[in-house]
Amino acid sequence: LGGAGSDVARVNLRRRDEFCFHATRGWMWSCVEGLLTDLEYTVVKCYALHLPELIQEFSDAFVEAYHAGASWNDHTAMVQWRRFLVANSAALTRRPTSLLQIAANFPDNFEISRQAAAWLLVPPQNYVLPLAIRSTLKPQASNPCHFTLTHPI
Repeated sequence: LGGAGSDVARVNLRRRDEFCFHATRGWMWSCVEGLLTDLEYTVVKCYALHLPELIQEFSDAFVEAYHAGASWNDHTAMVQWRRFLVANSAALTRRPTSLLQIAANFPDNFEISRQAAAWLLVPPQNYVLPLAIRSTLKPQASNPCHFTLTHPI
């Protein structure tokens, strides 16, 4: 991006990568949850092939919260988001660009599915949706054994 004297702002990647670490160690739980359950942050991590680091950030946050006496119950976005990433880590490692499609196909009661649906309706500025995304075929139950196809094939 641009040479010396360029007006293009440079992103401090180290600051972005270390923010979650410092927020976790500082017991700033709302910041940690807000960051780790943000679709844009997840997209950046997946596209940069840092998915294992992202999953580790969730684990660190859960361990630190436990030691601090705080915890997230089983119904929060944090737990759902981590389940989504772990369950789809193999596919996302092979094809990080499939993140939005996989997320959009998740049941509506998952926060990541709601955020992906919003991205599909109005993509963020400077983000180009992959051409593969055409429609969603999603289960309406969170149990992966019970699928309902909502669109004809």
